[in-house]
Amino acid sequence: ITGNQNKAKGVVKGVADLEFYRNGKLTFIELKLPNKGQFSEQKEFQAKVEAEGFRYEIVKTFEDFKKLMYELLEG
Repeated sequence: ITGNQNKAKGVVKGVADLEFYRNGKLTFIELKLPNKGQFSEQKEFQAKVEAEGFRYEIVKTFEDFKKLMYELLEG
């Protein structure tokens, strides 16, 4: 649903699924199924945001998502 909404809004292909901002730090989060990888546009987006000094995480399980959120909320 979100992907279709973003497409209708003109969001660029490859942009991370989630952005998390806290304490002046922005983290981009890509959600993937355990057996799926990134598309080329997603890899390009990752390279761009990391080159600008932002954090980019690929999360493949709910447990990994919970760990990441705990880390981001504590940090």
